[in-house]
Amino acid sequence: MSSDAEQQTRVSPCTAGYHPVVLCSDGALGAPGRAPFDRIIATCGIDRVPTDWITQLAPAGAILANVSKGIVLLRDTDTTSARAVSGRFLGGAGFMPLRSDSQHYTPRSPVTDVLHATGGPGPNATDTAADATVAGPDMTTTVITHPQLDREFALAAFLTGLLADRSQLVYTHAGADPTGPVNSYRWLHPATGSWARVDLPNPTNQQPGQLTATVRQAGSRRLWDELQPALHAWHRASRPDLTHWGLTVTDTGHHQLWLDEPTATVANLR
Repeated sequence: MSSDAEQQTRVSPCTAGYHPVVLCSDGALGAPGRAPFDRIIATCGIDRVPTDWITQLAPAGAILANVSKGIVLLRDTDTTSARAVSGRFLGGAGFMPLRSDSQHYTPRSPVTDVLHATGGPGPNATDTAADATVAGPDMTTTVITHPQLDREFALAAFLTGLLADRSQLVYTHAGADPTGPVNSYRWLHPATGSWARVDLPNPTNQQPGQLTATVRQAGSRRLWDELQPALHAWHRASRPDLTHWGLTVTDTGHHQLWLDEPTATVANLR
């Protein structure tokens, strides 16, 4: 926050008759000098809930935050074994991301960087140029059943942001028409340099019900392999909306993604 914005934040509430305490510091560290808090409301985007927010929460307290692409309400689980918060996502959202030295902030990559890292904006899966651009000793290529992510992009972006923090998922269109059919998805995790690319075929060239896609991935994390179990769980549950997903977070930083019930774990987030 700039000094001008900080001063405005101090002055404006006073003119309306309110006198809040204004702190200018690393938000991921909370405000330990004023804890505990009954409610913590974060008006910034995060991919992981800072542990300091949990330890500074009062018993039976709650945290409302924008995690990945969704708003989640996390309540104190009131367990004696470990401090944790848990709750469902309320809907989709996207706030300006948290910037924190303590959280080793890594900005999301621009779309152009994602496209470059995954083979450029032009070639599709049938072009040898695409393989030459992104090929490396650790790149693998597999053929999968068409994931139809064009109908599920919001959910896919939500899941990818959770599974690989500060990652970026984008898509490209066939040809120059931005409203044309999607022909590829590109997913980049800047912190590790890992990436995944899903190239979709022209459906007119394949038999109905037998659509396939080509997946390329490389890096220390096999991103597509991490995403598939979550997509499979979602399909098995008849593709429910975002409000069926939930998150449990402990004061040690462990994040557990679940579907419908906290015991139905889909992924343990890194």
